[in-house]
Amino acid sequence: MLLVSNLTAVAVTQEEVAISAVLAQPGRLPEDIARDTRSRPERILPLLQLKPGDQVADIFGGSGYYSDLLAAPY
Repeated sequence: MLLVSNLTAVAVTQEEVAISAVLAQPGRLPEDIARDTRSRPERILPLLQLKPGDQVADIFGGSGYYSDLLAAPY
């Protein structure tokens, strides 16, 4: 996908679009949205190199922040 803004072209991957959609989902907790700036899920999630159909176990999930992000359908 190619986005053009202010006459500048920026390449955006499907993964970036999917992660943006997950972060923009309605119903996310306000504290999770606030945590996004600190936890940088847009940088962390690609490191997992997950593909559609992969199964994930969030061991010691704590507050469930990443569990919610990983469980969201993209």
